[in-house]
Amino acid sequence: MGQLGRTHIDGEDFNEWFTGGITAIPGYTRDRAAPAIRISVLKAYLQGLATLKSANIVVRVQFARDGAPAATRTYRGFDDSMNWSNSEGEIQTAFDRALNDLTAQIGTDLKKRCKAEGALQPETR
Repeated sequence: MGQLGRTHIDGEDFNEWFTGGITAIPGYTRDRAAPAIRISVLKAYLQGLATLKSANIVVRVQFARDGAPAATRTYRGFDDSMNWSNSEGEIQTAFDRALNDLTAQIGTDLKKRCKAEGALQPETR
């Protein structure tokens, strides 16, 4: 997923961490009757330049409605901030902020799409 100074980011626990962030979107449910979204991670990476860092998560989201063709949209969650120490905690915080940015964007669109539906059912892969 990247490297910041001497700290290597391997992404070993990425899927579990990412799924936890997605299930935190308001309205999440595993109810099969709910409208569904399918989220595919396209990229997740960290870049560093001198004293700056940028954590990025890029996903493709398909919004499905009962029998209707799925609408597709690409989102990019990011955090641009100072790089103080190349520490694992600092890197994790940057990715947490990028995920919060990403889920806020998706959540805003879901509210618009699902006002009358009342529930969402994400599928991650």
